[in-house]
Amino acid sequence: MSSNRNAPIRVLIAPDKFKGTLTAYEAAEAMRLGVRDFAAERDLLIDCILRPLADGGEGSRTCLRALHPDMRELQRVFPDSVGRSRQIAALVADEADRRSEYLETADIIGLELPGARDVPVPDRSTTGVGRYIQDAIDRAQADGVRELTLHLFLGGSATCDGGFHLARAIGFEFFDRNNRQVESVRELQYLNRIEPPSPPTILLSIRAFTDVQNELIGPNGAARLFAQQKGATPAEVEILEDALNRMGSVFGPGGNGDHVPPTARAPRYLWPGTGAAGGLIVPLLYWPGVDTRLESGIDFFLNEAGIQSELERSETHTIDCIVTGEGATDAGSLQGKVIAGLARLSREMRPDIPLVIVSGRIQDESRLQAAGLDKLFDTVRFCGALQADDWPLSPERATQRLRISVHKALSTLFPL
Repeated sequence: MSSNRNAPIRVLIAPDKFKGTLTAYEAAEAMRLGVRDFAAERDLLIDCILRPLADGGEGSRTCLRALHPDMRELQRVFPDSVGRSRQIAALVADEADRRSEYLETADIIGLELPGARDVPVPDRSTTGVGRYIQDAIDRAQADGVRELTLHLFLGGSATCDGGFHLARAIGFEFFDRNNRQVESVRELQYLNRIEPPSPPTILLSIRAFTDVQNELIGPNGAARLFAQQKGATPAEVEILEDALNRMGSVFGPGGNGDHVPPTARAPRYLWPGTGAAGGLIVPLLYWPGVDTRLESGIDFFLNEAGIQSELERSETHTIDCIVTGEGATDAGSLQGKVIAGLARLSREMRPDIPLVIVSGRIQDESRLQAAGLDKLFDTVRFCGALQADDWPLSPERATQRLRISVHKALSTLFPL
């Protein structure tokens, strides 16, 4: 790292959230303090560029608000996964007769919300997300909006209903062989026919962002891989797998538009990513007249944060170092997460810039190093392991631990 007193050190700071302790923006601020401590120790000028990131899951709304503080915050009340009323916040951006809204679905149906585990997984519902979608359409129509784009950040859900209850909330109807309405996930085994709603009267697009590529059904699907993590018993997993399989097969191979991911020539309910958030997105892929797409959450945030632009600028305004991190970095971080996306982009554009990872905890270090992530540090190394009675960790203490660790990590990499 340059020691020219007249040339500022330029550090791009782009962390994910440290779950349960720091938002991505708070983590970036803590890292900035650590970089400043490192520079002061060496009497160097410093220029920190803070770009908090998310991967499309939990923490996405907070991160997006930090990147775009001019967005309007909308407060509404919808039922959560177990039917309790919950106030949520969505972000809104208007431009002429076009509107964009951004919802973190875990704010409505999140597994970490109070009481989310009080009801068996097959009986949890995505109704609240469906009501939000219908409410957004109704508000847009009332406000004279011509074109509405809903951005849904998936992940962290308590549900595994394949979006069944969401679909009913926006007008889908489900029938058995006797033409009786199917009203619960447990009844989906009898499903024979699905009637979609009419196309919306405004131009509606839905962008669903996820950090996983799992399909709706199968060994790596919404039920078999994720439902048990949400509290489902083995018997409930089988109920859910059968229900999702039946619903998907009745929906069939068709869909609602021409957009097909390059890797997804299968029926829409088997597209990569349909297993996210318990399959919530599936009915939206079959909504007539609506352009629904599954997209990479990290790619969205890399673009929103202008990371590529910063790396392009670095051809003439050299970035000396990139610092990132998250609560826990392990082999799972290589799949659709912030660190993986940032590493890929920096490797493609500027492989000469060191990428320094300072996380709360590092695991699977050999696998991470094999993937080219070799500058790995954690707060455990520099500040000691946390004990059970240390939790919940205060933001002040989490900030101090991360600040110290970034300082010491940079000092280790760039000794005097």
